[in-house]
Amino acid sequence: MVHLNLLEPSLLAKMQDRLLMNNGFPQIYGTQIAPPHSFHKIKDPRNVNKRRIEVGLDSIEITARKFGFEFRLEDYL
Repeated sequence: MVHLNLLEPSLLAKMQDRLLMNNGFPQIYGTQIAPPHSFHKIKDPRNVNKRRIEVGLDSIEITARKFGFEFRLEDYL
């Protein structure tokens, strides 16, 4: 992949997740919210925070609280 520094890594992660979600696949970074108050399905949820940190995103727990709900790993396994 050519790296041109045109997008911040966090914006690229959000774009990837949106494309995956819109095509019926689990998201990678957990950036897409699904009603009512949950995340769209997440691929490998045990390691989602590791991937989020690599692209400069807050933990998934912090993001969930910002949207008014709690992230519980067992709900996504």
